Amino acid sequence: MMISTLFTAEKPHLSCEIFPPKEFSKVEEVKQVVEALTRLRPAYVSVTYGAAGNTPRFTQEMSEYVQSMGVPALSHLTCINSPKTKVKQVLNDLQAAGVENVLALRGDIPEGCEFPGSDHFLHASELIEAIKRRGGFCVGAACYPEGHPEAPSRDSDLVYLKKKQDAGADFLTTQMFFDNTVLYQFLYRAL
Repeated sequence: MMISTLFTAEKPHLSCEIFPPKEFSKVEEVKQVVEALTRLRPAYVSVTYGAAGNTPRFTQEMSEYVQSMGVPALSHLTCINSPKTKVKQVLNDLQAAGVENVLALRGDIPEGCEFPGSDHFLHASELIEAIKRRGGFCVGAACYPEGHPEAPSRDSDLVYLKKKQDAGADFLTTQMFFDNTVLYQFLYRAL
């Protein structure tokens, strides 16, 4: 099920987020967590890409496992450590496993990382556009009610958000916030 269809319903939905293991030896433990979470029947389970995108194979494996448990997976995909050829392969593998939802992110640039490398997407909007052009996925994007930490201003942040929307993002997911006023102000400015 594509997550964008959930947002057309008039009822709230509960989702969960899991972090893939950093080591292969922890995969089975995380699978047990997935089993427990999916028994709660969340609308979907979001699977992060791990710190600096260093564990993409575990993100993919956990996304596939969530999907096999009968709950839609939202698989995170970042540009940071993924050349375009790797993105293509990840998307092929996800589609083969029945995963239809991707959260397309640039990702945080870790200290000492040479970004962009050759053959990388520079921005999430470019990644979104490529995924939408390929087809077969519901694509989510990130938005930042308090402003992205690298944005020069909140207004410029909205310009980048518009680029993501124009690239074809089907829905937006906010960063965590604790003051609802921040969200309401963001929505007012975005309209």
